[in-house]
Amino acid sequence: MYTMQLTELLHYFTPTIIVCYFVLSSIINADYKGIIAVIGICITIAVCILPSNMLKFSNPDKNEICNLVSINRVSGISNIPLSVAVYTYTAAYLLYTIGINNYVLPNLIPLILFPFIILVDLAWISNNRCFTGNQTLLSIAIGTIVGILWGIIINSTKRKNLQYFAGNGDSSCLIPKHQTFKCKTKPQ
Repeated sequence: MYTMQLTELLHYFTPTIIVCYFVLSSIINADYKGIIAVIGICITIAVCILPSNMLKFSNPDKNEICNLVSINRVSGISNIPLSVAVYTYTAAYLLYTIGINNYVLPNLIPLILFPFIILVDLAWISNNRCFTGNQTLLSIAIGTIVGILWGIIINSTKRKNLQYFAGNGDSSCLIPKHQTFKCKTKPQ
């Protein structure tokens, strides 16, 4: 019997965690930013599934761990790695939004985190021979292109409240300085 390791768990659940993060962020903050990001993820997945299934990819050395998760007993709903597409879409969408608004410093964590997540996922896919290099490159290209295009579309609305980023540089917390006031009262 196969025992699942932490890397497999992370591989399977990190895209779900990202979607849940965006949805919960929108619920907690009572805004649409996270929901708009999730709509972009759904578009990315649709763009990955439909055209990639028309292409014939062959991977006879595929490890059995690659088909561990199935939907309705159908594994392999896509011929390209959806996890890589979700990560690259999210990275491209956030990087576009952060870059176009010049909010790099308040958003250093996503700038560091997503390349790391993408590299770990690419290594896992490569080590388990789940997809070929061409399949993975197609997934990276689709995720990146859709992420940038979605960022352009959302930015073109000129509504910053729809764009997702951690901070905008306009608001910050400051420690109040000790001040003394001198008051004069007017006689009545």
